[in-house]
Amino acid sequence: MLFTFSNGGYICCLILLLVCKPAYSQNSSLYAIEALPLQVSAESTVSLSFAAAIKTVDRGSAELLAQKANGVENVVLLRAARSGMLPTSLIVITADGELHTFQVEYQQQPACIGLQVMPKKHQPAAARFPDTISQAQISEQVSAAMDQPSNLHRKAAAGGLSVKIDGLYISGGVICIRLKLYNRSVIDYQTESLRVFSCDKRQIKRSASQQQQLELIGSCGEYDLVGASEQKTVVVALAKTTLPKNRILVLELRERGGARHIRLPLRARHLSKIARIEASSNP
Repeated sequence: MLFTFSNGGYICCLILLLVCKPAYSQNSSLYAIEALPLQVSAESTVSLSFAAAIKTVDRGSAELLAQKANGVENVVLLRAARSGMLPTSLIVITADGELHTFQVEYQQQPACIGLQVMPKKHQPAAARFPDTISQAQISEQVSAAMDQPSNLHRKAAAGGLSVKIDGLYISGGVICIRLKLYNRSVIDYQTESLRVFSCDKRQIKRSASQQQQLELIGSCGEYDLVGASEQKTVVVALAKTTLPKNRILVLELRERGGARHIRLPLRARHLSKIARIEASSNP
């Protein structure tokens, strides 16, 4: 039996399993649902995708802004209404009957702005933060990747913004992708999201529900805003992973409030060029 209590935007859902006894007594068991940590910012939009369509979204505070993404049913976009937003809760109920709870905290630079929620038995190992790698080690590797020789040339452009992948590196359990961003237009480019996912070779344009999101575990360089006529170099890191033959990696950059969305697929021939980060380049 599902009881829902609402007070000032907060919802607490309690699942009570009642075991029938004589009329004068009964036993109950109460199960807690673990809240997942989630970081949001006032400067960046965080996308949260689910395996099923979203039915209900409840915010613990009006300072947390949430709305469904246009054109899809399984993605919610999140942003803090102000800098320094106080910690709050987020509860999402999806069409498959799953109840998802989150503990939301403010972070000026969220660790990841593209997240996918899936049942534990379906979660890819690559989406989990590698326990043997410290954040200091990750920061060290992404910084070193900035100075490595170029070993890849994958480029795409839209509306005057060009994105080039010119480096793909690995060190220990960390894969680093180096990007060159060049805005040749007179209009600033504000980034809504930068994400990496894997998908079937024939399904690159399909919905997020058919994509396997890969968690970005670190970055070096700012990509939230690429001003007019500005060039930037950015390195993003993800946990080491391998792909089946029928899947490819895709890097996607989306513009906030605009149409300059860029996707760069990395196929087997590109991934084979991955190089180890040279220790001498990382003093």
